[in-house]
Amino acid sequence: MTWLQIVALLACPLMMLFCMRGMFARRSCHSSKTHGKQGLDPEDIQQLKQKIEKLSDENRILMNEIKSIKND
Repeated sequence: MTWLQIVALLACPLMMLFCMRGMFARRSCHSSKTHGKQGLDPEDIQQLKQKIEKLSDENRILMNEIKSIKND
C-alpha cells in the first residue's frame, strides 16, 4: 500500500472526527449561553400574544374573503 492510499483511507475517519468535535464544541457553547435563562420575559410573552391576535384577525378576514369569492 502506498502512502497516498493510506492518506486516502484515513481521510474520511479523520474528517469525521474533526467535524464531530466542532459540532459538539458548538453545542456545549450554545447550551452554556442559554442555560442561565429559564424562559421568556413577560414583555416578550405579551408581544407574542399581540402578534398571535393580529394574525388571527388577519386570518379571519382572509377566510371571509375566500368564502365570499366562493359564493359568487
